[in-house]
Amino acid sequence: MTYYREIASSFYCNIIFGLPMGLMLAMISPYLASLFVSSFGGNINYDGWIFVFLITGFHVLMKGVASPATGYLADLKGRKLTLVLGCSLSILAAFCFFLTNFAGIALAIAGFLVFGLHRGFMMTSFNILAGDIAEKYHKVGQAESYCDALYIVGILIGGVISLVLKNIIPIMVETIIFLISFVLGIVGTLIAHFKIPETLPTDESYKADVSYKDLILQRNLIPTLGFAYSVESIETGFIATTLPLMLPLLLIPADSEDIFVTIASILGLMLFFIVAGYISDKKGRKVSALIGSFLVTIFAFMMLFTFGTLMTFAISAPLAIFLLVFATAGSSSFMRSSVESVWTDLTPKNKRGFTYGIFRFLNEIGSFATPFIIIPFLIFGVPLLFVLIIVIVFAITAFVLGLTIFKETLPPLE
Repeated sequence: MTYYREIASSFYCNIIFGLPMGLMLAMISPYLASLFVSSFGGNINYDGWIFVFLITGFHVLMKGVASPATGYLADLKGRKLTLVLGCSLSILAAFCFFLTNFAGIALAIAGFLVFGLHRGFMMTSFNILAGDIAEKYHKVGQAESYCDALYIVGILIGGVISLVLKNIIPIMVETIIFLISFVLGIVGTLIAHFKIPETLPTDESYKADVSYKDLILQRNLIPTLGFAYSVESIETGFIATTLPLMLPLLLIPADSEDIFVTIASILGLMLFFIVAGYISDKKGRKVSALIGSFLVTIFAFMMLFTFGTLMTFAISAPLAIFLLVFATAGSSSFMRSSVESVWTDLTPKNKRGFTYGIFRFLNEIGSFATPFIIIPFLIFGVPLLFVLIIVIVFAITAFVLGLTIFKETLPPLE
């Protein structure tokens, strides 16, 4: 069997599960903010968004908590079990969201938290699967990056559908989106069950032991966490939480948010991931990570200067905003591709789930903390542009760690 035949089902399953994420990505934060204000009162741009940041933090925490559980089960019972379980959670999350109009904000919170569990189980499982399949073909970087890229293709398609639905059916559009997500969850779960191969090895020659101590003492732990936190500062700290608040200040109308929050960032990630996986496999994990951290630093500086100028002089420049979000988000994919490949390189198949699970949990701590870092910006009126300074600090730190401490893990061709 060829590499592409082995991994094809993983690729198109990622597209299917990207669709609900894209459908809800730009819509869910304003929806939760308005739901909070309608339930408890307050100012939607202050109280509503503080609530969104808190819930986003706990959503990410659930994603992080799910990762070690996924890894443990994946090594014990198989990758397919954890994948199907994670896919099933998407059905429950969408059902909770669908019932929100009838049962209120409690189910919306529950749905968002369950959706975090779904992402933790699904993303960890697919990373392990892709590494297992691609390792013997020396295409680990490409396999894991293409899974990410195709998940993003699904998000992009979902985002476009969401944008079209908002313009065609403005009434009850959230309910329609949640119903579509529910159906897609069922379809994806069936595909995962019947089409995804089991990759947990049974051959004793694959077996080796990995302990918590081994992970803590691993030289690449700190650099890879540096890369991961730099990525999360962009994705969670800036694009998902801060950018929607910045867009009105940049004279972008509310009905165009999807274009800048979803389409620009997702399109950048999708295209850059394809290049990043190839470079990671051909030139090494270190080169890929250094390219990513360097580019993020440059584009974040450009964004800081440009956005500051546009806000100061009340200038509208939607194309410049789109291109900078596109480039900054896309550049982060070089670091993410490197991080995912490193942990496949370093671990035996029988302990890959354990290692991935622990690392992803440590990674998500950064994601969990990010919204809480931004809340004081709203409370004390700190300019939102300071978030970009945080992004720059993380990117520079990641570059220095990659240059000085990181050790190449790309295995030589036999």
